[in-house]
Amino acid sequence: MFSYELYLDTITNDKRRKTLTRFRLSSHCLFIETGRYNGTPRNERKCVLCTPNVCESEYHFLIMLPIVKRTENKI
Repeated sequence: MFSYELYLDTITNDKRRKTLTRFRLSSHCLFIETGRYNGTPRNERKCVLCTPNVCESEYHFLIMLPIVKRTENKI
């Protein structure tokens, strides 16, 4: 069921709100999504920003990738 989401009022920055909305709707340019359009198997949709063996996903991009990049910057 669809309902009005509170983040639409909570996030006042238009760019951030639109970005979050795109992620929620899978309307973004991550390879995990765009690979669907050209028939790339899910396990071959690798992240281009880190280890070649990591499958790109919304979770990886939003949660894991920032942790990896912060760790690399400390080394």
